[in-house]
Amino acid sequence: MTENVDNSSAVLLCVTKAYKDSLNCNREASYADSRRKIIIPLKLDRNIELDGWLESIVEGKRCYEFYDSKSVKETVSELDKELISLGVQKNRDISSANIGQPLDTLRVDEVCSWLKGIEIDSAIIETFRENCVSGDDLTQITYDELIGEDFELRPLDAGKIIKKRDACFNATQSNAVTPDGRPLRAGTGRAGASKGKSAQAI
Repeated sequence: MTENVDNSSAVLLCVTKAYKDSLNCNREASYADSRRKIIIPLKLDRNIELDGWLESIVEGKRCYEFYDSKSVKETVSELDKELISLGVQKNRDISSANIGQPLDTLRVDEVCSWLKGIEIDSAIIETFRENCVSGDDLTQITYDELIGEDFELRPLDAGKIIKKRDACFNATQSNAVTPDGRPLRAGTGRAGASKGKSAQAI
């Protein structure tokens, strides 16, 4: 636990009731605070208050709310900006995080390569592989599906994938054409057709 904190540039606290009740989470957050690490609280439950042992740790810090699926993309964008401003994360052109072709034409293995290119955890990539997510599926998948039972992703990971997907798809779709010069039609597939057992992001 202490080694992970020592090797980190910032610590994100994903606050739920279980998190608040966990002695280990208490110890880890307190240790991060004692080491003067950058701490950013993420509130995953509308009804959770940042009080008790959390209060002194998060006092004066901006809390990002990830329980509203309608605004999660904007929240991820704002969090990205803070991490960049703190020097924790590099500023990259997210539209460049693709492999040079329209997203809805990618095969399953190419989708996995795209996810790796945007620095998605390997466990999540394996979940996409198990669910046979093609590029066509990727352009149709929703935030709610990613945090649902087929994928069980954390809100931060789901929001990042949706944000990167939308930016890449819009950039390629605006100029993409078929071999005979017609505009490329957006995919109509539905993600998650195969009910593979999902792996939890870590």
